[in-house]
Amino acid sequence: MYINNTGTSLGQMLTVMIISSLLVAPAWSAEVTYAEDVYAAGDTLTADNLNAQFNDIKTGVNGNHSNTKKNKTGIETNRAKIRTNDTAIDANIGRITDTRTGIKTNRKSIAKSNTAIRKLTDKVNARTTAAKPSAGDMQYWNGKAWVLVPVPTNTSVHSALTFANGKPIWKTTYYNIGDRGPAGGFVFYITDNGAHGFEAAPVDQSKGAVWGCYGRRISDSNDKAVGDGTKNTAEIIAGCKKDRTAARIADAYTLNGYDDWFLPSKDELNEMWLKLTDPDGDGRNKGPADPNNLGGFTFNSYWSSSEIGGNIAWVQAFFSGRQLGGVKNKIKTDKGHYRVRAIRAF
Repeated sequence: MYINNTGTSLGQMLTVMIISSLLVAPAWSAEVTYAEDVYAAGDTLTADNLNAQFNDIKTGVNGNHSNTKKNKTGIETNRAKIRTNDTAIDANIGRITDTRTGIKTNRKSIAKSNTAIRKLTDKVNARTTAAKPSAGDMQYWNGKAWVLVPVPTNTSVHSALTFANGKPIWKTTYYNIGDRGPAGGFVFYITDNGAHGFEAAPVDQSKGAVWGCYGRRISDSNDKAVGDGTKNTAEIIAGCKKDRTAARIADAYTLNGYDDWFLPSKDELNEMWLKLTDPDGDGRNKGPADPNNLGGFTFNSYWSSSEIGGNIAWVQAFFSGRQLGGVKNKIKTDKGHYRVRAIRAF
């Protein structure tokens, strides 16, 4: 098909127009639109048809040219960002180099520390312990070697670790009347020059308690002498199942890890009066504030573990020192309550 007898075909004309458009816009990002006319053999090409096709192609080419300008602007912006990132990367590389230098320095410091630690370890390892220590043994360094301090073999006496001439040694502890005993109570009776004896708890265990088992005798609980309290207490607990009796309260007492307390016998209770409450012998207790009242005993009466009969057991009045019978199922009289003060042997 030729245009107005010029000898130029429609296909040649369209080819020239498309090539010209490509020279103006080197890249298309949008689809070129054109009129959807369909030509058949024998159709007449008019100026209107040709202009419509040309306008469609021009519109598409112009649109792609505009997009190309926008892409160019975006590319320039991204180039600027890349240059900024390059600068940041260069700065970080410098920091990494500084960090590597710091790591190398720290490695040298660690190596020096390890050397010092090995030297100290060698010195410690060179100090071997004393030969064949046993459970409870102690050791001390005399400046040249470790020296063994064996645990005391006489466990029947109380021992304390003391220092003599700069050396630790175990020594038997000897107590005097009024001293604080091994458990923290008040010593009121001693034997073997103070290596053994009895101590009373520093406080009362009950402000009012019954002896228990009223109307019934407890076998072998009528012993009165010093040293009979622990046996009497065991007999009362075995023969009298009532809770919160004087014997059970004393037996349940613990102090500073010691749990071997018991209710004193008649004579043990009297020793407590003589040595801790009335050491001046005037037969009077002026109360816990009395400087002679070492044990801080009240004006009340205190139970002993010594039984008199089925209904009565020995008590001692700590306002006068008098010993008398107390009714087993009573916790008080018109003179005050029957109190409990536990003791233990050492």
